[in-house]
Amino acid sequence: MVLYPNRMHVVTIEGTGITKIADLKGKRVSTGSPGSATEVMAFRVIEAAGLDKDKDMTRERLGVAESVNAIKDRKIDAFFWVGGLPTAAVTDLANTPGIKIKMIDHANTVAAMNKKYGRSTRKTSSRRRCTRAWMRTTSRRRCEHSGLEREPERPDRVQHREDDF
Repeated sequence: MVLYPNRMHVVTIEGTGITKIADLKGKRVSTGSPGSATEVMAFRVIEAAGLDKDKDMTRERLGVAESVNAIKDRKIDAFFWVGGLPTAAVTDLANTPGIKIKMIDHANTVAAMNKKYGRSTRKTSSRRRCTRAWMRTTSRRRCEHSGLEREPERPDRVQHREDDF
């Protein structure tokens, strides 16, 4: 069952000269907190765009709130964030007087990521099953453990299949 969709945000502000992923070359970019899903996804998007995360940009490893503060202070030029909508920190940036937020489209990287990493499921063990789609939208899912009682289906709630995303 999908709990909520996660969206990959690639965020910059007007005046940085960034209009596409390739424009991150030579820029100061936050790829998310160390070891986070944001960092994993950012590395994959950067790689799929033909850039090297270590050579083509000055990389920071900040969480979303720290990234927003850094971009407001002009300490970074762009940041990656994977999260549900709306995200308070991104909304805060968008509502900051004197700053015009820009979301960078990265749809052209999806095919390369899907080709290399797949797009649907992975099993973490025989007793525990979680699925995650490595696309522009990832899904936070409830994991099912064998031996636990399953929650009854609720017809009043929208059910999604993996292929819906």
